[in-house]
Amino acid sequence: MKVSVVLFKSDGKGSDNTYPIKVVVSHKAKKARSTISRSQLIDWDSENNVPLITHPGYDYLYPEILTIRAKVFDRFVRESENVNHVLEFIKGITQNTQIDFYVFAQKRIEFMTLQNRLGNASVYSTAIGELKKYAPTLYFDDLTGAFLEGFKEFKKSQLVAYGPEEDLRYKKIKNSTIANYLRALRAIYNQCVKLNGLVNGYPFKGVFSDIPLKKRRVNNVYLDKVAIKTLENATGLTTAKQRVVDLCLLQFYLCGLDFVDLFYLKHEQLANERVYITRIKLGEKGEVFDVKLFEKAKRLIDKYATPGEYVFGWDKDRDKYRGFRRNYARDLNLIIEHLQIKTLPKPATVATKTIRHSFATIAKFLFIEVDVIRELMGHERTDIDTVYKDTYPEKTRDEAHFRIIE
Repeated sequence: MKVSVVLFKSDGKGSDNTYPIKVVVSHKAKKARSTISRSQLIDWDSENNVPLITHPGYDYLYPEILTIRAKVFDRFVRESENVNHVLEFIKGITQNTQIDFYVFAQKRIEFMTLQNRLGNASVYSTAIGELKKYAPTLYFDDLTGAFLEGFKEFKKSQLVAYGPEEDLRYKKIKNSTIANYLRALRAIYNQCVKLNGLVNGYPFKGVFSDIPLKKRRVNNVYLDKVAIKTLENATGLTTAKQRVVDLCLLQFYLCGLDFVDLFYLKHEQLANERVYITRIKLGEKGEVFDVKLFEKAKRLIDKYATPGEYVFGWDKDRDKYRGFRRNYARDLNLIIEHLQIKTLPKPATVATKTIRHSFATIAKFLFIEVDVIRELMGHERTDIDTVYKDTYPEKTRDEAHFRIIE
C-alpha cells in the first residue's frame, strides 16, 4: 500500500493558476485519490512534495501533509487491501492507532538525515537498535510505562566487553548511556503522538528516577583567547593543516557556528556583510538568525569559496561529510598538540563542538549578557522568561561579537 501527496498537474490548472494537491493511495494497480488543497507551481516544493513557505496556506497545509504521511506507518494502512478504505482512514474518517513504532522511527531517522541532522539521526538509530534487541516487534500502543521499565532493567543487566582480546573485560552499561537511549525514544514517541494526532499516555513519566546522573560539564572543554591567538599566528603548516586551522577559526569568528552549518553554508546566506543562519541541528524548530561578517571571517571565506550553490566546494554526500568531519577533528588535535596549546579546564581531546564552547565561555568571561550570547549563537528560547524578551539591537549584538573574537 503506497500513500503519497502530490501536486496533480495532469488535471490542468484553474483560473487562479493553481493545481490540485491530492492524496493518492495505490495498491496492486488500484488507485484512489482526493484533493486536499491547491497550489501554484511557484509555491510548491516538487522535490519533497510540500508547500513552500510562500504558499498562502502554509501554516495549516504543511503540518497536514506531515500528518498524512505519518499515517502510512499505521498497521491498518500496511495490512489493508482496499485503497478506498485506506483513503478514508487517511482523511480521518476511520480511526486506528496500531502504528508500527519501528517503521515510524525509521522514517524519522531518514527525514532527519535528509535535513543533515546527522547527529540526531545517529543517536535515534542507535536507540532503536538497542530497543529491537529487547522487543523485535513493537507497536505504538505497546509503549507503556511497564514496558519501558522492563527495557531499562534489561539494559542494566547487560555487560559490555572492553579491552584487548587477550585481556577482555566486562562492565555494566552506564546510567548516562541508558538515559540517552530513553531520551531518544521519548523524542520519537512524542513526534509519533504529534504527527498522528494520538493521545499521549506519558509512558516516560518517572522512568528516569532510578538512573541518577552526575550533573557536570564533562563535554565543555574550551580554548581561551591565548589559544585562539596561537592558532591565528601559526606558521609553517602544510596546506591541509592550514585549512583545518582556518576552518576552526572561521567557526569561532561566526559565533561558534556548528561545523555542519559551516560545511553546508550557502552563498545565498551571505548578504549585506552578514551571515544568515538556520541551525541544521534544530530541524523544523530552527529559526533564522544573523551575525556580522567581520573582516577576519570574510577573508577566510574568500580564501576557500567556490562558485555554485555552496560556499565551499567539498562533496556534500553525507558519508563524505562524516569522513571530512572525522579527519578535521583528528588533524585539529594534532595541530593543537604540535602548537602546545592547552585545553581548559583540563587537558582533553578537542571535538568540533569545542569551538562553540570556546566562543560561549570567552563571552561569559567578558561578562557579556547571557541573552546576547544566546542570540549570537542561535540558541532556541525554551523558557517563558526568554520567550517574552525583546531581541537585542543589531548594533549591540555586533559590538559583543567583536569583543569576543578580538
